[in-house]
Amino acid sequence: MEFLIVFFVIYFSIAFHELGHLFALRLTKVRALKYTVGIGTRILQLHQKGIVYTFNLFPLGGVVIPVEDDYYKVSVTKRIVIALAGVCVNLTLILVGLLIYVKGDLTLVSHIVKDIVLLLRKDFSYEQIHDPINRFGIVFFQEVDSVNLNFIQYLIIINVVLFVINLLPIPPLDGSKIIIEPAREFFTLLGAKDKTINEILTIITIFGLITLFVPAILDMFLKKIREINIVELLCFIVIVISSALIVLEYKIMYLSKHIGK
Repeated sequence: MEFLIVFFVIYFSIAFHELGHLFALRLTKVRALKYTVGIGTRILQLHQKGIVYTFNLFPLGGVVIPVEDDYYKVSVTKRIVIALAGVCVNLTLILVGLLIYVKGDLTLVSHIVKDIVLLLRKDFSYEQIHDPINRFGIVFFQEVDSVNLNFIQYLIIINVVLFVINLLPIPPLDGSKIIIEPAREFFTLLGAKDKTINEILTIITIFGLITLFVPAILDMFLKKIREINIVELLCFIVIVISSALIVLEYKIMYLSKHIGK
């Protein structure tokens, strides 16, 4: 039963996140082509006012696709508004959920929000990102005069997670648009061609990913190395090098075949 609640809340939250983008497109008078929630087996598809609404079985992300000509005609500010509309919906769901959870006690809501912000600033780390539900749960699953509803609790947690993750500056997440759209406009003003702009933005993206994740990955890797003994470490190194050599050999064979043709 709990699994179904979590599944439904994730689906509901992603669907509303994407509706935020769709609403922002309408406000900025940008036409939309597709609204999609989830991946995998299609469970429902609707056509309405030129938009294809698709609902797939597994709630792993979603997307709203605008008409490109319309999208790039509007200002950078409007494009950023469109990008951030989804997380604004998540934030609204968090606040509404908190109000229901604490029976409308605004003072307690402000304290909980403050605790969440402090958690994100100080305690939320790469080591803990694998278990966000437990990590965020400690903030507001406390002994308070609350409405004891699993749906509301998961609604708050899942939307906090969606809010934070979608603000990361990683394509195709919404946070990347805050960097990419002004950069695109800047290079357009310099007279760069679309192909060149896309190549520059790809380099910026790769550099951003390296800056964001490599130090943390190295730190975790070094911690793991310190925790294991020398025999395990040597076995691990041998396995990694052997795997790399096998992949490289197959790649060389594949290239030599196709170059020969």
